[in-house]
Amino acid sequence: MKKYLLGLGVIALMTACSDKSDVYSEDNVIDYKHETFQTQFNAQFGTPAADQDWGFKKVSVDDLTEFHAAIVANQKALLAADDAEREAQAVEAATGARPNTMRKAAMSLYKEFYEDYIYLPDTVTTAESEAIYNLVNSGSFPKVSLTWTEYVAQTAYCGLTSTQYNNYRVCFGDEDSSTSGNQIQMGYLMKSDYVTYIYNGDCDNFMVIKKTSSYSKATGVVTKIDTISTDYVITELDNKYYLCLNCGYNGYTDLIMRVEPIYWKKASRIVAEDLGVGASDFDYNDIVFDGYVYKECFEDSLDLTYYLTLTIRAAGGTLPLYIGVLDWEAEVHGLFGKPTTTMINTNNGTASCPPVVYTRELTEAEYESLLTAERNPGKSDTLDMSKLPITVFYNDGTSATLKYNVGVAAEKIAVPYNFQWCDEREPIYTKYPKFTEWVKDKSVVWYE
Repeated sequence: MKKYLLGLGVIALMTACSDKSDVYSEDNVIDYKHETFQTQFNAQFGTPAADQDWGFKKVSVDDLTEFHAAIVANQKALLAADDAEREAQAVEAATGARPNTMRKAAMSLYKEFYEDYIYLPDTVTTAESEAIYNLVNSGSFPKVSLTWTEYVAQTAYCGLTSTQYNNYRVCFGDEDSSTSGNQIQMGYLMKSDYVTYIYNGDCDNFMVIKKTSSYSKATGVVTKIDTISTDYVITELDNKYYLCLNCGYNGYTDLIMRVEPIYWKKASRIVAEDLGVGASDFDYNDIVFDGYVYKECFEDSLDLTYYLTLTIRAAGGTLPLYIGVLDWEAEVHGLFGKPTTTMINTNNGTASCPPVVYTRELTEAEYESLLTAERNPGKSDTLDMSKLPITVFYNDGTSATLKYNVGVAAEKIAVPYNFQWCDEREPIYTKYPKFTEWVKDKSVVWYE
């Protein structure tokens, strides 16, 4: 084990407070950090219940092979239904009878499909719609950059008339619908209660607008027009993010959509303390992220590939921290584009940044290390996300992986997908008074 030459103050502290060997190895220093945290935790909350599992549940692994293929197929079905709707309008104009185009059925089927995998966001309210319109219409609003490849979108404000928006389709990331199929007719997006799932894959563009047709209701004639625009901005209001499209009519208020990273139903939201120097503040926001493991098989291969997607929402600590792997390019503050000394998304003067979505391929060994048991051919794999390593590097030159043990002080906790984490220096027992009860009785619902 690598030895470290520590400062005299640290050595004196270790001598006074630890009965470990007088060889000050990394193991001894790290043991002291864990023991100190446990002592502070038990002093604050009492001894945890013996069966306290800190919210971690076992989940099966999603196979997104069919999911992503079906998303594209369903979007193509929506486009076909939209074209059929145009033809039906022409028939109605000529005969007075309107054929059933199954347009609503196509929308409903699409929505029901992806609801099996993701949580839908709250519907945009009238007050929210007015607020984002006023901000964008003022011409003075912050502009941010998003690089998400999967997200959900719903209309917050539409300034287009039906005649205007029927001439447009929105392409998410790819200008060529023949290869991606990843387009939505503008009319669907106008509906404020309609949430659409977007999959960009590896495309560079977050969004493009494509004027695909000029339509005559009287004749049903559709004339293709190759007009592509990438004129959009992304802005923020009240910690929500909005994609603002300029179709050439009303500026960026032509169409404003609230966009959000995916809340996967089988993801685990994890909050943690990093065991930094001094007494713990127990705000459990040193790192806040959603961890989601899935598998996918691509067309040119029969082999499954395993992935870990991290949606990192806050980093209230000021120490280098890594989730899942010690990839120096994946330090969480760096993923936000900030130095490790910057606290992120924990309010009270901390930096505000969009959530970061980071996906990487897992090796077979990494994937199997997260399973609850050995793999059983023909049966679904089951994950234990408490095994996902969170590693912190300290100023004394040591590093530690946060521990998880049933019935032992919680260094990391699994919480519901919509859990509102604590502000900076806001103890979890202040924001959630029942937390202390939950420590001693895991049946207590503490986070409401």
